[in-house]
Amino acid sequence: MGHSLFLAVFFWTSPSKRPLSNRLLALLLLALAIRICKSIIIVAFPEASDFWPALGLIGMAAIGPLLWLYLQSLLQANFRLKVHQLLHFSLSAALLAVSYTHLTLPTKRIV
Repeated sequence: MGHSLFLAVFFWTSPSKRPLSNRLLALLLLALAIRICKSIIIVAFPEASDFWPALGLIGMAAIGPLLWLYLQSLLQANFRLKVHQLLHFSLSAALLAVSYTHLTLPTKRIV
């Protein structure tokens, strides 16, 4: 996990001829670090909240689109992010919204 975070910061901040490719790779490494962190937290702290599995699911849903966009940025010389390409992250955004509202709002218990 530490290596992923270090490399994510490195690729985000390092100058290059293709800064978009570096940023997408940094985000991909960050999504992988989130998945690894979720597993470590669940194993180390079994009584941890239900947010951690949800966070792992969000990271997993983001890995596919990030990998696809990263490869597109490497293979196409004039690659630019467009709004319609960001729709691939709608599953991650929906999972984040649902998990945030479900896990932070108080729930009524029926006794």
